[in-house]
Amino acid sequence: MTIQTWPEVLTSLVSGQDLTRETASWAMMQIMSGSATASQLGGFMTALRAKGETAAELGGLVDVMLQNAQKPNVSSDALDIVGTGGDLVGTVNISSMAAVVARASGVPVLKHGSRSASGKTGSSEMLEMLGIRLDLSAEQVAKVFASQGITFFFAPVFHPAMRHVAAARKEIGVPTTFNFLGPLANPVQPIATALGVADEKIAPLMAQELASRGRTALVFRSDDGLDELSTTAANRLWQVSGGEISEFDFDPISIGLQRVNQSQLLGGDATHNAQVAAGVFAGEQFPNSGPITDIVCLNAAVGIVAYELAKNPFLAKENFTDRIRSAFDVAMSSITNGSASLVAANWAASTQQA
Repeated sequence: MTIQTWPEVLTSLVSGQDLTRETASWAMMQIMSGSATASQLGGFMTALRAKGETAAELGGLVDVMLQNAQKPNVSSDALDIVGTGGDLVGTVNISSMAAVVARASGVPVLKHGSRSASGKTGSSEMLEMLGIRLDLSAEQVAKVFASQGITFFFAPVFHPAMRHVAAARKEIGVPTTFNFLGPLANPVQPIATALGVADEKIAPLMAQELASRGRTALVFRSDDGLDELSTTAANRLWQVSGGEISEFDFDPISIGLQRVNQSQLLGGDATHNAQVAAGVFAGEQFPNSGPITDIVCLNAAVGIVAYELAKNPFLAKENFTDRIRSAFDVAMSSITNGSASLVAANWAASTQQA
């Protein structure tokens, strides 16, 4: 029987019992309707994170988010490059820069994100400093995508009911289950996802949830805990295609990239991170420009590989190292030939005119 009271839900979580998908959905409906009190919301977020989530629980929460999302009229034939955040390292906005580079490489991008909940600067803050408007309606977002092949779904606009969670997440200040929901809740559900997950226990669960929805994705984390495909360590990946998951390791040294320190990838406030992004797109030299450009292109490359896999599932059997090496070269070329800077500038202009 589905549990339908907060005392029962919280008692189950505190005692280490897993919730059914239906019970998780019930809790999320209470939260998104504004019926849950601040104490119930905080208790739920903390207890679920402490217990450890299951794929069924994540699925139940995401089900409700998608049911309540605003859905723009755009094709799902696109890629989302996204990270869960929560690694607490404070790197520059790697996935957001990678999204621009992937688009400059010829891949349509539907990026979904929000303001920072536990890191220094979220993707939205950095994009705003680049001149990209985020307060666009569903119709305006669709218009931008139609003209530019890239757009951004700002979570507060497309998941307005999540406003009930925002303050609590900010106050708690540490990763919660809600860090893991956003990357699964892109309102359009693009055909391809490149998803970085900091938490090693959650990463395979995210892959399971994507597989259960028939999605195509590459889920990854670095061995030193970054929610990126990283040059700071070797990486673990979960390839999701046709409802099946294959798990393997990848070290970027195998495609000629150098190992770097996390300190070489650190960011700052939105202004600083936007300056870094503009410099990367323009191929400029600045402190740590080489390591930052490499990791941005590496993450653009994994996005390109994910999109190619969605278009051609037979690639799942091909050697991953060969696929990402080729995609990395394409991504780097989009910077050297000026395409990345042009995409960023045109995207910003289009949002201002929408």
